[in-house]
Amino acid sequence: MSFVFTHSNHIANLDSATLTLFQDQVYWEKDILQDLASDWKTIEYLLPSFDPEGSSWKRTGFPTKIKYILFKFNSKSAPLTGSFEIRNAHLIRAMQKTRA
Repeated sequence: MSFVFTHSNHIANLDSATLTLFQDQVYWEKDILQDLASDWKTIEYLLPSFDPEGSSWKRTGFPTKIKYILFKFNSKSAPLTGSFEIRNAHLIRAMQKTRA
């Protein structure tokens, strides 16, 4: 299963960007700064339990469902300015192979 979204990033002074998938007080979190683009770009992230490189997600607690999603942007040097646009955000469940 994966989370897919299309975005356009025009935030200035951006030092960090994370995507957090929450289930109440427990969550999965991923650094997404390197994946952001100024032109419209679609990104697909495998969810932690389906990611062979699951270490790219940090976990707090034991989340089993996604109740809400947070994009978080930070700057250490100056106030953030600009915009982050997102569209077509959705979850994709991979089709399971059938036996012949």
